[in-house]
Amino acid sequence: MKRDGRTYTTKSIYKHEGNTLTIASSMTPAGPRPKSFSFSSGQTPDLIVTSLRLLSTEELKAFRKMGEDVDGKAAMEALRKIGARFDMNTNRRVRTVMLSRTRVSDADLKQLASFKDLDSVSLAGASVGNGAMKHLAALGISNDSTSA
Repeated sequence: MKRDGRTYTTKSIYKHEGNTLTIASSMTPAGPRPKSFSFSSGQTPDLIVTSLRLLSTEELKAFRKMGEDVDGKAAMEALRKIGARFDMNTNRRVRTVMLSRTRVSDADLKQLASFKDLDSVSLAGASVGNGAMKHLAALGISNDSTSA
């Protein structure tokens, strides 16, 4: 825990039940180790309780397979070089490409075709030509979802 620019170690307890890991820690630096996962009535709440759902082996394998394919990853790398930022969906695929205030060229926008789940592009403050609009039109992205 960090407080006032200093790092403290807090004492915690944990329990593992099924696929859930629950951790209880004191909120006070160097405070006593909690004795339970809840505080008693009339007691000052000085407890942080966090529960995490642990992934099964199958879920972890599926999670690792999510994301962009090879072409999508290459496109992300190329667009990052000119300052692009990305918003991802729950499957870890690119949903939005933000090219605002970048020096994006019409040729750079060809990379957008690599993103299968792309639904919007931000070009605010970027100078693009007619070629850029052709690339966007080919992707089926409307002017409503393209800010310029």
